[in-house]
Amino acid sequence: LDALLAIVTAVAPTPVNVLISPADKVLTVTELQQAGVKRISLGPFLYTHAMEAVEQATKALLAGDLTTATTGMSFDRINELIARTTN
Repeated sequence: LDALLAIVTAVAPTPVNVLISPADKVLTVTELQQAGVKRISLGPFLYTHAMEAVEQATKALLAGDLTTATTGMSFDRINELIARTTN
C-alpha cells in the first residue's frame, strides 16, 4: 500500500490503474480507492469466472436440467445495469 500511495502521489494528477490477481496480496476496493487508484483491472479473471458459469449451464443442459441451465440474471437487472450512468 505504501508503494502504491507513493506512485499515485508521484504521478498526480495522472490517473493510476492497478492490475490485481489472486496471487497478489489483494487490497479491498475501498483501500485502493482511498490510495487514489482510478481503475482496477482483474485481467482475465472476470471472463474466466463468466466462462465457468457458461460451462456449468452447458453441463446442466446436457443433463436435461433446463431450470439450472437457464437460471441467471434477469433481463430487468441487465437493463438496470446498462442504464446506470455512474460506476
